[in-house]
Amino acid sequence: MVMRIGGLASGMDIDSIVEKLMTAEKAPLNKLYQQKQKYEWQRDAFREINTKLRTLDTYMFDTFKLSSGGFNSKTVTSSNSNFVTATANASAAGNLSFDGVAQLAKNASNIGNQISATGSTRIGNLISVPGEGMTIKLNAIQADGKMLKEDAAITIKADDTIDSVMAKINTSTAGVTALFENGRLAITAKNSGNVQGSAEVVVNNQEGKDLFNALGLTNSGDLASNGTNAIFTVNGIATERSTNTFLLSGYTVTLKSTFNSQATLEAQKQSLLQKVPFALDLIKGATVPAPTSWAQESNGVADYTKSVFDSLSAKNKELFKNSTFGNVSIEAKTYLASLDSTKLGVLKGLNFNDNAAIDALSSSSFSTGEKEFLKSLSGTDKTELTTFDAQFDTVNTGLLSRNAKNLLSTFSDDQLKELAKRLKNADTSVKAKTELDASGKFSEDQVSMIVDLYSTNDANLLRGVITEAGSDDVAGAELIKTKNFIVTENNLASNISNYIKKYTGTAESAEMAFNSLSDKGKDLFKNIAFNSISMEAKMYLAGLDDAKLNALKDLDLTQDGTIDTLPSSSFTAGEKEFLKSLSVTDRTNLKNLATSANIDTLKTINDSGVTLSQNAKNLLSSFSGEQLNALAKNFTNRTALEGSKKFTTAQLDAIAALDPADVSLLNNVENGLELNKAKNFIAYESNLKSSIQDYIKVKNDLVEVETKLGGTLPVDSSSTVQLTATTDSNAMVEKITEFVTKYNELIAEINTKVKEPVFRSYAPLTDEQKAELEEEEIKKWEEKSKSGLLRSDSVLTKGLSSLRSNFMASVSGLGDSTIDALAEIGITTTKNYNDGGQLVIDGEKLRAAITKNADQVASIFTKAGEKKEVIEDGKSVTKMDHATSGIIDRIRDSIASIRKNIEVKAGRETSTMDSYTIGKNMKYVDNRIETWKDKLKNIEDRYWKQYSAMETAINKANQQSALFMQQLS
Repeated sequence: MVMRIGGLASGMDIDSIVEKLMTAEKAPLNKLYQQKQKYEWQRDAFREINTKLRTLDTYMFDTFKLSSGGFNSKTVTSSNSNFVTATANASAAGNLSFDGVAQLAKNASNIGNQISATGSTRIGNLISVPGEGMTIKLNAIQADGKMLKEDAAITIKADDTIDSVMAKINTSTAGVTALFENGRLAITAKNSGNVQGSAEVVVNNQEGKDLFNALGLTNSGDLASNGTNAIFTVNGIATERSTNTFLLSGYTVTLKSTFNSQATLEAQKQSLLQKVPFALDLIKGATVPAPTSWAQESNGVADYTKSVFDSLSAKNKELFKNSTFGNVSIEAKTYLASLDSTKLGVLKGLNFNDNAAIDALSSSSFSTGEKEFLKSLSGTDKTELTTFDAQFDTVNTGLLSRNAKNLLSTFSDDQLKELAKRLKNADTSVKAKTELDASGKFSEDQVSMIVDLYSTNDANLLRGVITEAGSDDVAGAELIKTKNFIVTENNLASNISNYIKKYTGTAESAEMAFNSLSDKGKDLFKNIAFNSISMEAKMYLAGLDDAKLNALKDLDLTQDGTIDTLPSSSFTAGEKEFLKSLSVTDRTNLKNLATSANIDTLKTINDSGVTLSQNAKNLLSSFSGEQLNALAKNFTNRTALEGSKKFTTAQLDAIAALDPADVSLLNNVENGLELNKAKNFIAYESNLKSSIQDYIKVKNDLVEVETKLGGTLPVDSSSTVQLTATTDSNAMVEKITEFVTKYNELIAEINTKVKEPVFRSYAPLTDEQKAELEEEEIKKWEEKSKSGLLRSDSVLTKGLSSLRSNFMASVSGLGDSTIDALAEIGITTTKNYNDGGQLVIDGEKLRAAITKNADQVASIFTKAGEKKEVIEDGKSVTKMDHATSGIIDRIRDSIASIRKNIEVKAGRETSTMDSYTIGKNMKYVDNRIETWKDKLKNIEDRYWKQYSAMETAINKANQQSALFMQQLS
C-alpha cells in the first residue's frame, strides 16, 4: 500500500479531499458490485427452488413409485390365521383360496458323529494341512431355492481352531450355519427348501470332504439333504415353494401349519402325473402324429398374414416372396424363406406328396418337427412344390434382407412417410444422407443404417415401391403396409417355429447343433462323444461324477430291476426313472458302453480338462457373433483383440484368465463360424440339461408324494382358508392429502417468487453503506433488495403452466372411464388463477371413488406411461407418452424439465461459471470490476499527482516569499 503525505505546504487535508473525490468516481464500480450481488442472489434463489423441486420429486418417487404399496396399502383377513396369514401390496387383487397344506418347508440339517475334540482344537491336529493352507468349497441352497452359482471358497490354516473354522463358515457366502458343541458338528442350511438331484448343503472338493470327515460328517460331500419344500394347493392349483413365506399375486403369504394333507397330496399327485408326459416331450419331442394340427397351431395367423400380403402393391410384394411361388401358401413360403441354400437344395426334386420321402430326409438337416410341418402342408402346396425345380435355387434371391426388415420395423408411421418422400429422388447414398439429414426426423444411427442399404439391393427394392406409388402420400402409406406385413410375417414365422418345436424336443435340437460342428468344434465337447447313444443319454452321462459313473460299471441297463438296484444314496428315484425312459436302443448300447474301460475313459475325459469347462462355455456364450469372428485363433493374442476394438477391458481380462487347457481347445477351432456354431450348441446343451433335470425333478416329486400318501398322514381336515385383501381407504386419503399439501406448498413458493414486487430504490448495500447501518436495518433493507428477483421469470411461469396442464387430461388405458382423471375423484385446481394451479380436494367425492375402485384411483397416480421413440436434435430419444402416464409420472416429467431449464440458467453447486447463463453474466461483471479497479487506481494516482504539483508550487511560492521578506528586512 502506498503511503502518501499531503498538505504540508497548503495546509489542506489532501487525503480527505482525494477520498471524497474517489467516492464519486467509485459510483460505477459500486453499481457493478451491486449487479454482481443481484446475480448471486438470483442464482441462489433459482437453486433454492430447484432444491424444493427435487425434494418433491424424491417424495413422489418414494411414496408412489418405489413403494406404491405404502400409498395403496391393503389389509388382509384370513379365515383361519392358525394355518395361513398374509400381508398384501398394491398389486394384490381378488381372493386367494388355500385348499390345503400338505407339508411345510424345512431347512436341511445334519449332526455329525461324536469326535474327541473341543472348539479350541487345532485343525492341524485333526488332519494334515499344507503349509499354505487348504481351501474347502462349500455350497448350499439359497433364498431362491437354487444352489449358489459358484462355490464359496473358504481358506483353512493348520493353526485354525474348530471354533474359528465355524466362524469362517458362518460368515461365508455359502448360506450355512455351523455349530460345534460337545464334540459334535451340526450343519444347517440358512434357507429352507429341497434341491432335486442334490443335497441342500454340499462340499465340492476332496480337501473339504476330508475336513468334514475329520469333524464327524460323511466324506461323500453331501453334508445335509433333508430339506423340504412347502406343498400346498391354492385356488385349485397344486404347487410348492422352497420357503413358508413367499409372494403370490401381490400377497406375501406365510404358511403356519399343515391342514387337509390327504387332499392336498392327492391334488399334487394328479398335477405331477399331468406334468410327467410334458416334461418327457420337452426332451424327446411330442408324440407323432401331432396332438394338434397346423391349422390349430396357426390359429388364423396364416390367413391374416395372407390378407395383409394381398393388400400390398405389386412392387411391395416383390420385397418378400419370389413370384414363381405365387400359388404356394403363405406359410409354406415363410418356412422356405427361413432355409439356407443347402436345405433348399435337399428339397429340390422331393416328392412332397410322399410322407415316407419326407421322413427319409436327413435328420442332421431336418428335424422331426420340420418333417411334420412339411407333411402338414395342404395338398395344393405339396403338388406345387413337387413340380418346382429351379425355383428352389432362387427362392431367397432378390428379396428384402433381414437387416432391412428389422430396420423398417423400428420406424414410426411418420418416419416411414418421411422416408418415402426423401428417398424418391435419392438415387445415390450421398443424396439419401443429404435428404435424411435435412428431414430432422431420423437419428444419426438410423440415417447411417438407411444409407448402408445403398450398398445392397434393398435400396433399389424400396425405391421401386416408392416410384410405383407415385405421390408421396401413397408411397408413405405403402411403406407403412410394408412394416405391417413384416410384423405379421414375423408372427407367422413364430407360429411355425413353435409348431416345429413341439415335435423336435431339446435332445434332437442339441443333436443337430452338435452334428453341425466341425471335428475340431466337436473336440470342445469330447465328453458327449459316444456316438451310439442319443443326445439325452450322452448329456446325462456327461453330468455324472466319478462315484455315479463307478456305480454304472458293468451294469445291465436294459433291465428295470437292475436300474432299481442303483444306490439311492447316489441316484434319486427321478434319475432311475429317466434311465428307464431311454429308448430300447439307448439302453442296449448303454449296457455295452458301461464297461469298466469305457466308464474309466469317460471319467478321464471329464476330469482331465480336454473338454471345455463350464466357465469357458459361459464366457463363449456371452460374446456376439462379431466378437467370436475376431476371437478365432486369437485367444492368446490380446494385442489383436484390443486392436479390433470389439471387446471391453473386462472381457479381455476374462479371456486372459481362461484355463490354459480351455484356451488350447478354443484356439484349435478353425474360424469364427465354428465358434458361433459352438456357442449355438452350448445354448442347446443348456436347454437339454435343464429339460432332463426338470423331468427328474417331476419324477422325484411324484415318488415323494406317492410315498407320503402311502404312509401315515395327520388327521388335519379343515375348511379352505380364504385370504381377502381390502384397501385401507383412510390411509389412501391421508397419502393423497399429504401429496396435495406438499404440491401446493411448492406451487405457492414458486407463485410467490414470480409475483414478488420489485423495489428498485433498494439496491444491494455496498460495504461502506453496511458499515453505517445496524444489523436489523441491513436485514430489512436486503429483504426489499431481494424481492422480485424472479418476477415474471419465463422458466418459472412456463413451469407453472406445465405443472398445471398435467391435471387437465384423463389417464388413458384405465378400465373405468368414469374414474380416470383427478377431477372425477374430487381433486381440481382452485378457481382463483392467481393461486398458480394449487389443488383442492373434495373429500366426500374422493372417498366415494376409492370405495368404488381403489385400485383405479391408485392407478391415476401411479400408472407407468408407455415409452415412445422421438427424434430430438437428430438423435433418437425415448420419451414418456403423456396420455398413458399417471399423474405422478407427469409431474415428475415436468419437474425434470423445469430443473433442467433452471440449471441452464443458474447451474448447480458443482457447476463452473462458464456452464450456466447467470455464471457467464457474473464472470462478465467480474471482468468489468477488475477493469474499473485499474481505472480507479489511475484516477487516484492522477488526483495525487495534481495535488502534489499544487503542493510543490505552493512550497516554491512560500520559499520565494520567505526570501523576499528576508531581503526586505
